Amino acid sequence: MTRHGWRVIRVTRVAVLAAWLCAMVAPGVRAFTTSDGTAGYLVFPKILVEPPPGDLNGVRTDTLIQLSNVSDAGLRYVHCFYVDGRSCEYRANFSIELTRGQPTAWRVSEGLDAGATKIPPVGESFQGELKCVEVTNPQTLTAAVAQDLKGEATILRVSPGTPGSVDASSYNAIGFRPVAGTQSEPPAAVPLKCISGNVGAVCTTPGDDAACTKDGKAGSCASVLCLGQTDGSPECAVATHDACPRTVILNNFFDDAVDPVAQVPITTRVTFVPCTESLPPGLAAEPRNTLIQFLVFNEFEQRMSAGTRLQCYKDVQLSRIDSQPGYEKSSIFNVNVQGTLAGQTRMAAVSGTETNIGRGFVALAEEFHGSAAAAFNLNEQAISSKGDFVRYQAVLE
Repeated sequence: MTRHGWRVIRVTRVAVLAAWLCAMVAPGVRAFTTSDGTAGYLVFPKILVEPPPGDLNGVRTDTLIQLSNVSDAGLRYVHCFYVDGRSCEYRANFSIELTRGQPTAWRVSEGLDAGATKIPPVGESFQGELKCVEVTNPQTLTAAVAQDLKGEATILRVSPGTPGSVDASSYNAIGFRPVAGTQSEPPAAVPLKCISGNVGAVCTTPGDDAACTKDGKAGSCASVLCLGQTDGSPECAVATHDACPRTVILNNFFDDAVDPVAQVPITTRVTFVPCTESLPPGLAAEPRNTLIQFLVFNEFEQRMSAGTRLQCYKDVQLSRIDSQPGYEKSSIFNVNVQGTLAGQTRMAAVSGTETNIGRGFVALAEEFHGSAAAAFNLNEQAISSKGDFVRYQAVLE
């Protein structure tokens, strides 16, 4: 049985101000990521696999991925990475070839082996994310100046018992579009860059030591996606793709509010993933510890604040952001503190002083009415003041 989403809309002075600021973005300037359009780089923030016998409540979980090539011009190539949110390490990478207009789908626990398409299973248990890049061809795996991809994910939860029940919670992948002009056919490649040694220099082949050598020290060549730009950065002084948002906005019920129809408690989980990513093999993960600040408004427009830290992945219930398990009723995200059923939560990262790493993030929410869940994408306001860096070297396994 599929559950549909519950969304809360509260028009307050804060919401009106956010809409006004969005309207002030100059025509033709893409300031935000997309979740309902096509893109060249996709992020699936929440991928879950929990095999039988399931979690502590006996719930077995799997995730269905749907990936489509919307172009009618010809073949498109995609390279994807699973990133483990528990260990902060890359789990697997694989390539997909899509004919024009072709969709493909697979269950993360099983993968897919259909002719030329071979997607590995992610393992027995997994919590993390999936990131996919449109590339120029399956040999070079360099990012393409194109936006032909559309993705969706459905989290499937099977409750215990006979026959049991299935709850489906779906969301759209978060997409980043290239900022270059008209897409060519075949798509042009985003230039490779040196990420060590002669940092920022253009190179031709991953691992091209000669082009990246500086002061006698060999460097490393990789694909670099610049999500926005950073002044003074040798790698990302110019953006290649849309920037991450400066502020992410969630309209939410406060935890433990009671559903007025089903008479069950409501809770919300939010998943955070950083925009900056270094994807092995061949690359070390970027050291980062980003502070995320929260401004929480209830229906009386009273404001409270909180903070949390994001290392590489965070999936957390709202009322556990600022409280320990068992003390959720004292959280500013709880209805017992706020006194109103719903409100608005505005989330922003504190920027650092680095020029080689961004502090941007994207987020996804999943709202639970009792055991029934509905995932949904969040709103965005403005763009990050610094660009984020996606660096990858792909080795097919």
